[in-house]
Amino acid sequence: ARGETREEPREARRVANEARALCQELGRWRDEVALLSCVACAHFLEQSPDRGIEAASEMLGILRRHGQRREEAELLLDIAELQLSRRMPSRALRVAEPALAALREVGAADATRRCMEVIVAATRMREVLKDAVQSAREAVAHYQQNGDREGLYVGARLVYDARRGVDGA
Repeated sequence: ARGETREEPREARRVANEARALCQELGRWRDEVALLSCVACAHFLEQSPDRGIEAASEMLGILRRHGQRREEAELLLDIAELQLSRRMPSRALRVAEPALAALREVGAADATRRCMEVIVAATRMREVLKDAVQSAREAVAHYQQNGDREGLYVGARLVYDARRGVDGA
């Protein structure tokens, strides 16, 4: 994207972490949350979504400690949308359901509606992936029966990918 090298997000993450340490020393938690957002974005640019989610989880902890219920709920929704975009509907649901409760609690109508859309989409995706698991298993059985090693590998990979999405592994 925009001609960035692999080093640019890494350097941005390094600088953000240094600034974050200073914010912690100064007790500037809002700035720390903003810098953690930069860290999370850098991880996503580096193709490390799980590390990005870890940074977002740190943000959640800070927001919870400071009683920022609305911001916490909106961040949970962002994480749920991210998990849904990664084709991990079970993970999306695990995050979206508490987000929905919190968004209702704080009266965030637009975000509540968005969250309900995520829950519906994740539920549908999970059902589609369950069907995909069943179809892939049937393909594996067929390839196994016919001694097709390459087909067996492809079928096993399809089962794995679909199961990963269903289980949120």
